Amino acid sequence: MIFLKIILIFLICPDILFGKEGSGIVLVYHRFDEQKYPSTSTSSRNFDKQLQYLKKNNYNVLPVSKLIDFFYNGYDLPSKSVFITIDDAFKSFYEKAFPLLKSYNFPFTIFLSTSFVDKNKTSDFMDWDMLSELKENNGEVYNHSDKHKSFINYTSADLIKDIKKAEQKIEKKLGKSHKIISYPYG
Repeated sequence: MIFLKIILIFLICPDILFGKEGSGIVLVYHRFDEQKYPSTSTSSRNFDKQLQYLKKNNYNVLPVSKLIDFFYNGYDLPSKSVFITIDDAFKSFYEKAFPLLKSYNFPFTIFLSTSFVDKNKTSDFMDWDMLSELKENNGEVYNHSDKHKSFINYTSADLIKDIKKAEQKIEKKLGKSHKIISYPYG
């Protein structure tokens, strides 16, 4: 609920987000229409309203890979830049939010913990076929670690091993990656 209030504040007062020319914001989502998880779930109705707002107000919805150009190559971001990211690759994203993003033709990024990719119909997580379909439809898929454990609890060697293992799985199943990571638990 707090997350929704924060999003509403930003949508009502967009000047808060864009303090200077060429800045942007990353919107982070997890689950969709999963009442069982109120702190990480967004209703698809609310998500659709947020996408409508972005479209109507001419926000520049960009893929996260454009941040590489911004940070490393010195390119400016267009005004009112927004990046839509989804952590964990829950199946509810694929079923509820992905069709909405496709209808708006907005790019998005999934941050994937590779150990959870599952073909089982009862799994909460997407499978590699679903992830491949996302890539074919304006989606980027990047590393969120293999095990989705807090990095604070890892040794340096275990951390490197976990990140590399996830990266190898992503590259094997989905092709070349930009080696972008969103680490679990912020």
